[in-house]
Amino acid sequence: MKTFLRTIPLFIVAMVIVYALPVFNSATQTSTNKNQQKTNEQVAKKTKTGMVQKTVPVDGLADYIGISIDLFTQQFGEPVRKDETAYDFQWWIYNQKDKDYLQVGVKDGKIVTIFALGTNLDVAPFKIGMTIDSIYSTATLYPNFEVEYNEDTYELELSESDMNNHPLIAFDNGTFAILILDQFTNKVIGIRYLDVSILMYLNLYEVVSKTPTPSVSQDNLDWNAVNQGNQQEAFEIINVLRRRNKVPILEMNPDLNALASQIFTTYTKPLEEATTSNTLSEKKIGEFLSKNQSDVKELQPIYFNQTTDVTWAIGSLFSIESQRELLMSKQFNSIGMGYQKHEALLLLNSDL
Repeated sequence: MKTFLRTIPLFIVAMVIVYALPVFNSATQTSTNKNQQKTNEQVAKKTKTGMVQKTVPVDGLADYIGISIDLFTQQFGEPVRKDETAYDFQWWIYNQKDKDYLQVGVKDGKIVTIFALGTNLDVAPFKIGMTIDSIYSTATLYPNFEVEYNEDTYELELSESDMNNHPLIAFDNGTFAILILDQFTNKVIGIRYLDVSILMYLNLYEVVSKTPTPSVSQDNLDWNAVNQGNQQEAFEIINVLRRRNKVPILEMNPDLNALASQIFTTYTKPLEEATTSNTLSEKKIGEFLSKNQSDVKELQPIYFNQTTDVTWAIGSLFSIESQRELLMSKQFNSIGMGYQKHEALLLLNSDL
């Protein structure tokens, strides 16, 4: 009897273990699953894509992005002029010599972007004139980028054309560079340095994430000043590249400037006054020249839109074989230009 009584507590303990252990295991497993799920979500959030770009050590002119313009002028001196832009910064133009041609973007006293065109400029680890093969040996080119700006993450995707003609490089200080290549020579003709704000405002590459793209208000701009700056910069950049290719420079033709402006005026009337669509096109330009110019065969128009950034626009023309051939042709010796906000019209002429 005593033996039986002693076994009762042991039996109760055993039953508690048998029935309570599965419940405890279930609760533990549920807690573990929740913790694992939370960890997985954190990892997934941290690595949204598996294609985060590696960075290149900052060097050369890239090191000036973000610094005071006063420190820059101590080394490079004062610019020859200052041009207004449509992106809330000023271009400071340094173009005393073709081999030193430089544009420095200044906002609130700091450098936010640089366009290096001269062959003597320090653009390490790259070099003006380097080949695409040399680029690949210097840095890895990525088709996808994750960019952090204003506490948002943007995913950029470069097209095949972007990769071949203006690939993007990320530096280890959070800034970027766009290598501008000549489609004919497959060599770097210029480099555009920019901070993340300018990269996003210019909207040069496709944003594949659903994050709204930031923009700069252009409502209160002095468009006359912006257009004049764009015109002069385009003229200078084209001639720097013509000299580099051993082609005689173009002369600015005031009559062709007026003609380009007249074409814009004709096709940008208010909708209620226009008999047809008021959107300019190469076809309409050709029709206008045929009706109004007896020497139309001597004129070659180049029209482009959707951008107010000249360095990108002219660089992009060098990625199109037909346009590149026109800009570098020895046949032409003068040029006229018309700029109207996001549109530009170049008129090349073979007779002064």
